[in-house]
Amino acid sequence: MKKTQISMEFVLLVTFMLFVFIVFFSVVQYRLAEATHEKELELLKQVGESIRNELTLAANVEDGYERTFIVPENVIGRDYDIYLINYGTVLGLELGFGDSLTVDTVGGATEIVEEKSVFVSLPAMRIKQFGSASDTFCVISKGDNIIKKEKGIIDLPACS
Repeated sequence: MKKTQISMEFVLLVTFMLFVFIVFFSVVQYRLAEATHEKELELLKQVGESIRNELTLAANVEDGYERTFIVPENVIGRDYDIYLINYGTVLGLELGFGDSLTVDTVGGATEIVEEKSVFVSLPAMRIKQFGSASDTFCVISKGDNIIKKEKGIIDLPACS
């Protein structure tokens, strides 16, 4: 064999191995990002379920109930928002990082690229912050929250 043929084969082999290496690490990076995203959403869901448990407890006890519960300031170091939502027959909590959805518009078609929020449904209950029909949501503050029940109505004073 000639030296040029050997060196050409070596360059092709190195190029092929580099390509395989890049593809392998791209797949690993994608899987890691996907697992992290799923973990973040699961932790958001746990926060939502904790708030749901507090609201359900308040709904099921006698008038005069008052309790302070803590909502975490962040999830895995990321800021998030919590909305208590009332759409007539649907009552729930939406928790999300920044914008709820990342939307990509291509050629006039809208496609959801990535969900960044979770929805936790709530059982039917009367909540003071939804006194009028036009009230559809309020923001639950992070940190210490007081929950009260008077005259069968749940009150979250920090929900604005």
